[in-house]
Amino acid sequence: MLLTVIDLIESGDSGNGDPRNGLALTPDVHWTFDAGLWTAIPKSVSRPGSLRTR
Repeated sequence: MLLTVIDLIESGDSGNGDPRNGLALTPDVHWTFDAGLWTAIPKSVSRPGSLRTR
């Protein structure tokens, strides 16, 4: 199975390669994300460049 990865927060904005910022998707689901048909928003982001989970 082929998977692609999206950044939940654009890596240019977050400034790091934190693996918690990525989401693996199949190519067709990745296309729907890029087309704006759905989004993924983290529950909590304390500040740009720092991902935190609750």
